[in-house]
Amino acid sequence: MSSEFEYFEPEEIVDLTNPAKETDLEWESILNNLEEKPESGEQDSEEWKKMKENLQESEREGQENSGVHISRERMEDGTLRETIRSPLLEKMIQEREREQIGIHDADEAAKEWHMQKYDDTCAVVSQQFILNEYTKVMETEDEMRFAAMNHGWYVPGEGTLKEDIGNLLELYGVRTTEKMAASFDDILQASRQDERMIVTVNDCALNTEYCDYYPFFSSNHAIEIVTVDEVNQKVIINDPGIADGCLKEVSYDNFKDAWSTGLNYLLIAHRD
Repeated sequence: MSSEFEYFEPEEIVDLTNPAKETDLEWESILNNLEEKPESGEQDSEEWKKMKENLQESEREGQENSGVHISRERMEDGTLRETIRSPLLEKMIQEREREQIGIHDADEAAKEWHMQKYDDTCAVVSQQFILNEYTKVMETEDEMRFAAMNHGWYVPGEGTLKEDIGNLLELYGVRTTEKMAASFDDILQASRQDERMIVTVNDCALNTEYCDYYPFFSSNHAIEIVTVDEVNQKVIINDPGIADGCLKEVSYDNFKDAWSTGLNYLLIAHRD
């Protein structure tokens, strides 16, 4: 006779009635049931064992209100179904979702971040972040600023025009795609391909949650998008204009407000 187990979606796990606590006798009974030899099938799998170990670790740590529910049910076809509902599994499911939708390692992008030296080099520095991560040429801000000045893509005291963002990357051999009035889905698709991006925003709207005045702002700043955390609905950015700008997390709503001030300009830097 075979056995199987099933997952519950995270939204089904959050609101539990009469959850078991690790200190309850019910909790001991739950773990004892898991200790029983399964008849066959999925409960022998490594994944099932990992779930069990996580539950036992939670018990040892003395966490309260775990909300764990484990039930057994004999199906009409004779299958024994053992079901776990637990916030611990919610975390496991979210981690799996993060892997599936491409929440990429941002360590390399973090290594390239630094604050801009000049008030008007945000676009130059955002390109520098990507160039040095992609190619490892390790150009400095001053070197890229000088190259941009020589080509007319940067004017001291004025900065870089939107249509000139990306020219430095192209100069050094990084292929780019520029989009005006891009959609947020464009950002999601690029993030899933592990491609870095540059957008223009208003810095006040970006760094002020629920800013009431953003519709009256215009963009005045360029930042790098490192990736998107679709599980927690955060845009992960490298902002060269602020001290805590390395891998800064910005909520979807906050980002979209700030991005709209630049008319949803988007530059995608391709890895190929």
